[in-house]
This record gives sequence, structure tokens and C-alpha cells, in this order.
Amino acid sequence: MSFSRIFVLSKTFFVKLGSPLVFLVPLIILLIGFIIVFPLSWNGENLTFLSTPIDAYLGSRDKVFMDLIHELLSWGWMLLSLYWVFVLFIPLSHSFLVSELLWIRLTPCLPIEVAAARVLAVIIYGAAFSLISVIWTIMVCVIKQVSWSSILLLDSFGIFSCIVLSGGLVVGASGLGINSSSRRSLATMISVIAALVPSLLRLINSSLSDILGDYSKFFPHATPFSVFYTDTAFHLASALLVGCSLLIFHVVYSSAYSTILCENSFEKKLGDKK
Repeated sequence: MSFSRIFVLSKTFFVKLGSPLVFLVPLIILLIGFIIVFPLSWNGENLTFLSTPIDAYLGSRDKVFMDLIHELLSWGWMLLSLYWVFVLFIPLSHSFLVSELLWIRLTPCLPIEVAAARVLAVIIYGAAFSLISVIWTIMVCVIKQVSWSSILLLDSFGIFSCIVLSGGLVVGASGLGINSSSRRSLATMISVIAALVPSLLRLINSSLSDILGDYSKFFPHATPFSVFYTDTAFHLASALLVGCSLLIFHVVYSSAYSTILCENSFEKKLGDKK
């Protein structure tokens, strides 16, 4: 297995991954967040926007700004969810199409390297978007002189968990090899559904909370605005665990094909020598 081939494949499958333009949209969204935050200030009792009091946020200064940061990150998360469908999940699902895989058979790449390239793309996207949100949070805290708290990282962790879970679902569903006359449309539909699943799981958890009891806090889901609820960290960690499990299974499952290909190649060489 060659790591250089894996990296090249990840850039080939997801062309936008190798372009700085892929992060242009999230940077624009974060810039809008800065524009919204700068006119905000604290008059000693209330949060104000251009000297106009805002009664929607109550509590101490740090609590008010923390709630504001969480809400702005959640809105950004929602907007980026649609963006991920087009720049990550659809290319990810389309990478399983026969038309996309034919050229790979002409290369020395093994199936396990192709699978690892898909996983690498998901991890890079998740880590990049999560890091951008962390940097934005730190800058806002410094500019507005808000006391730092680890709870401010929950939204960034949620973004990473959401991408990994949805990416794992796309890889798992697309890798089933479903035969259909409209495979491209089916792959696109899988991408859209996978992007919605992390939020839909929260509704399922709410419906099953009485049945699951204390175990409901470990039910996997990753959705915006959930940081205001209890046990959010457990839900996000479970979602990340499920997503990582799906991605790892995809690589392990593909390794079986790599073994078969290597054995066939070895037998062919022995036959040629004879």
C-alpha cells in the first residue's frame, strides 16, 4: 500500500479538495459572522447591537457572549451542511460509479488504496472545517474579551462528528454495489439522505428516550443548536465513533479485494514463468 498514491487519489476523486476555493464559502460565512459580532457590545446589563439593547440573551456578560457564539456557529453549521453535500458527499458517492472506477483499473492502485483515499478525504474535510470554526471562536473570544471555556469547542467537535458520520454513511451505502439503471441519481440521493441523518437521529433519540432510559445519552446524533441540551458531548462522541467505524470497515472490507488481486497477480507470474 502506497501512501503517496492514496493522497493523489484523494485529490483526484475530489478535485476541489486540492483547490483553495473549497474553503472560500466557509470563510465567507465566517466573515459574515465577524461582521455580525463586531457591532455587538455590553452595556453592563444587556447585549447591545449599535447601542440598541437585545433582550433575547440573558445572564452574565460571559454567558451571553458564549450563547451568542454557539448560536452563530450553529447557523453557520446549517449553511455549511448544504455545501458539504455538493463538495464532499456527492463526489464521494459518485466515486463508486463504474464510470469513475474504470480509469483506476488502468493504474497500479489497489482497492484498499482507493478506499483509504475516500476516508482521507472525509477526515481532511472534517478536520479543516472544524479547525476553521475553532479559530473563529478563539478570535471572537479575544476580540470581545470573553473568558475561555472548553464548552465553546462543542460546536467545532459537532461539525467534525457530523461530517465523519455522514461520510461514513455515504461510503457504507454506496459501497453496497446497488444495481440500478440510474446509479448516478441513486448515488446523489444517498448523499443527500446521509447529510440529513445526523439531525434525523436526534428526532429518533427524542422518540426513544423513554425506552432507552439513561442509555439515550449515548445515542449518536450531531445537529446544530444541540449544544444547549444536556449530554451533547456523549451524543457527538457516539456519532463520531459510528462514523469512524463505518470508514474503517470500508477500508478493511476493501483489503479483501486487494489480497485477491495480489494472489491472482502472483499466480499469473508463476504461470508465465512455467
